[in-house]
Amino acid sequence: LVLPGGGVGVANLGGDPRVEVLVKQAAEQGKVLAAICAAPSLLSKWGLLAGKKAVCYPTWQDKLAGADYRPGDKLAVDGRTVTGQAAGASFEFGLKLIEVLRDAETADRVRKEIYL
Repeated sequence: LVLPGGGVGVANLGGDPRVEVLVKQAAEQGKVLAAICAAPSLLSKWGLLAGKKAVCYPTWQDKLAGADYRPGDKLAVDGRTVTGQAAGASFEFGLKLIEVLRDAETADRVRKEIYL
């Protein structure tokens, strides 16, 4: 389950209680949770980043209370949770999701196919 970033998008997602229920159910089922930009703040708000390595858009770092915030990193992976810093990390974020969901070999093949 991937939560996209952006302030307005995050406000909309966070304002819909169905999204919180869906994300918490996914977490309980051991599914991969991913969020980029401002969206990791929602995972934190819902208690899903406590003690976990995480990144987010730098000006949102204060909204990651309880997380092990990694300033300067583009990505953080902690178990089945993947967080990305911002839109500038979107390729790395997507490739890391391929690695987590499939394997490193597939992620590397895709990386080469898109010429990164």
